[in-house]
Amino acid sequence: MVPDGAPSDYLIAPRIVRTVKFLRALARGIVVISSDFLHEVLQSGQVPDPEEYHLKDKDNEKKWDFDLEKSMSRAKSHRSKLLWGIPIYCTDKIRNGYESYQHIAEANGALFKVYRARSGTTIKKTTAEQDGNAMPDPVYLLTGTTPEEKQMWTRFNQMAEEGHMEARIVSADWLLDVAMAQQVRFDKKFLIENYMQ
Repeated sequence: MVPDGAPSDYLIAPRIVRTVKFLRALARGIVVISSDFLHEVLQSGQVPDPEEYHLKDKDNEKKWDFDLEKSMSRAKSHRSKLLWGIPIYCTDKIRNGYESYQHIAEANGALFKVYRARSGTTIKKTTAEQDGNAMPDPVYLLTGTTPEEKQMWTRFNQMAEEGHMEARIVSADWLLDVAMAQQVRFDKKFLIENYMQ
């Protein structure tokens, strides 16, 4: 047993959860095993092969549309760089605080910034020509739907546009989905406008 964030080989859990500890460990390519492993150790006094105790939780895999075995495999190959170079902003007013999302994003290699819609937080102004006429890269804003957060959306869109980027204003569920699947994927269902209905 080690403190959160310390190097380790296994994460023991009774089921799949979307907690900071679980998602940070998964990002490092740690093998997730069932808490049955601990029960066996305590009952037998022996340490069984952890590879025989990979966590199985089909209900939550279905609920969150991912496969834990595939995620563990992807995470090993990513080496904590799944979101390498992808800018993720987060409002400072987001429910439950931005710190948890920061830990998850940074565990996956993202460039994480707290967004307060002030002049200090900005994307460098760039034209399509300066970007080699490439398609705009996405930039994400994790947000809730409070009136203060809604006021930031227009400014974020403008900042992204001026930096030749595609603004994606999303619920924090997008980040949790990506971290769980260990796959950069996007679905319009995560756009914050769909959480307001």
